[in-house]
Amino acid sequence: MPDIAINLQLFLFIAVILAAFIIGLLFRIRQVSQLKSKVKELEIEILKSHAEILEQLEANTTLRQKDSGHDIPVIPLKAKENLPNKNISGN
Repeated sequence: MPDIAINLQLFLFIAVILAAFIIGLLFRIRQVSQLKSKVKELEIEILKSHAEILEQLEANTTLRQKDSGHDIPVIPLKAKENLPNKNISGN
């Protein structure tokens, strides 16, 4: 009789350990799938952000190309300091 009780307790112990392992595995699989979906969502957000930046750069480039076609004269605000000084006394 004691032999059957020990085998039954051992079988019950193994069944509880196996059930806990399976439940833990299922929770972990669910957690990993949620994290993967979160990573995918963040990757899409980053790609959209990069696309917006590229669109802005393209618009900036086209504006610069349109602006570079015009020759606007630039008048310096400071007088040139390298001009030779003319001496009135004729030295």
